[in-house]
Amino acid sequence: MIDRENIDCRGFRERKLSDPLCADQALHAHARGCPPCAHYAAKLEAFERDLRDCATVACKVPTDLAQSIIEQCCGSGTKRSLFAALVARLSGLGPRSWFVPATGALATALLLGLAGMVAFDVSTRPEPLAHEVIAHVLSEPDVLDMREDVPAEAVQAAFAGIGGRLHRAIGEVRFLGTCVMNGQVVQHLLVQTPEGEVSLILLSGTLLDSGPYSSQGMTSVLLPLQRGSIGIVTRSADTARKIHERITGAVTVEG
Repeated sequence: MIDRENIDCRGFRERKLSDPLCADQALHAHARGCPPCAHYAAKLEAFERDLRDCATVACKVPTDLAQSIIEQCCGSGTKRSLFAALVARLSGLGPRSWFVPATGALATALLLGLAGMVAFDVSTRPEPLAHEVIAHVLSEPDVLDMREDVPAEAVQAAFAGIGGRLHRAIGEVRFLGTCVMNGQVVQHLLVQTPEGEVSLILLSGTLLDSGPYSSQGMTSVLLPLQRGSIGIVTRSADTARKIHERITGAVTVEG
């Protein structure tokens, strides 16, 4: 069994999706320190067990099912006789008696499986967005080493995409790229400010304001604009608060 140390949120969820009932020390250690991932794993494991239970469900097929099918699907005469012979052969009135019971069991399993999928989807609460932006930053450690020459126009365009306008610099932008977070396209910036290094995740269409949220040695704050929000991720709550104040003073909400 593979045991990886210091597993992050993304690695944890990828391993649980590939094998929902997988359990090793690395997964247990991460779940103990990350309540959102522990909640995610519990729901995924319960769903997997429900699916396995579906395969063992006993199914009783009504004894008059074959006759009901004949009456609903066929009229009288030769057509009815041929169809009746076929159904009789498949349903146990003839030499082979596997089709209808097997079909009934399969249908029951499929219906229960679909019901389980719906229940899993409805009951699984979305993880806090503040947690997700931290998980995204940790899933891309190479970005923290980036030192690119990012044009000011590109930074302005990124903020304009969520309804904000920079009227003064917030620091040295060392990286600006397009990423995918939970199926949503986001802009990921790495900025060196006087208060320290900060990762900014620009989320289009999501308006959310939240105070400091800490997880895995990182702190995030969400700042709403006109058409989206800025996820501010730093290594300390104090730095997150200071950078929140800096960005608030540097960004004007358009419209």
